[in-house]
Amino acid sequence: MALKVVVNSLGFMLVGLGISSMVPTIYSLVGAKSKTPVGIALTILSSISFIGSLIAPLLIGAISQAFNMEYAYMVVGLLGLCILLMTTFSKAFK
Repeated sequence: MALKVVVNSLGFMLVGLGISSMVPTIYSLVGAKSKTPVGIALTILSSISFIGSLIAPLLIGAISQAFNMEYAYMVVGLLGLCILLMTTFSKAFK
């Protein structure tokens, strides 16, 4: 039981560290590389991020109710892996 708490706490800490370092990078990238005016581009990015933070709990809840909480967090991890792959192979970061 205590091992699960430690592992889960470390996992959440790593997710928070990744998100906190990713957000300023994405905002600066949008500001530098956007073809639309910077204010509009940042507004669109903020709207998308708010929509994501509203949909994620619903997605996790629906998957955990249908299957199991472990599967719900696996889906979140796979989506994070997809983000990593998209940013790795994206021409915007080159």
